[in-house]
Amino acid sequence: MALFKRPRPAAAPPPQPAAAPPKGPPVDPLAGDAVAHRFRAELAEGRWQEFHDFLEATRDWTSRDFYLSKLADITGRPAWLEEWAAAQPRSSLPWLFRGHHGVHWAWQARGSGRATTVTQDAWPVFYARLVDADRDLARAASMDDEDPTPHARGIQVASGWTSGRRRSASASARPPGDSAGTAART
Repeated sequence: MALFKRPRPAAAPPPQPAAAPPKGPPVDPLAGDAVAHRFRAELAEGRWQEFHDFLEATRDWTSRDFYLSKLADITGRPAWLEEWAAAQPRSSLPWLFRGHHGVHWAWQARGSGRATTVTQDAWPVFYARLVDADRDLARAASMDDEDPTPHARGIQVASGWTSGRRRSASASARPPGDSAGTAART
């Protein structure tokens, strides 16, 4: 009988799953390098002059490649790149930075997904930006034949094309201690 039944307590809501823990510690794309952080802030304001002087004084190719590759990863094409190239016509550095940036910029247009996920209108932009990056890297290489970094970054350009053999051979001809070339070849 209903008169003698005790009321049941309201059912407790089911336990909510705990938020997924982060998949590891936060990663600083600049590897905690205080100098890189300072230059990133300056470049964001269009101040490239001190960065140019810093790169000019850096003849350790691995260090130079670190700063170029990390700081060239900028969304969009900053207007100050043209100013830098015009202000330093005898320096390879603006062209080297433009080449590094051009590779990043091309991949921004394409996206990082599989080729089947890339929209048809993204392909021409991707290839055009790679052509520009290749041209900038070739110009940088012609202006400073001691610097292996334009050759190593050229392999990244080739990874977007089918003509990687020419670039790989060029990077393989670089000195054995060239870690940027080694990294690009692997």
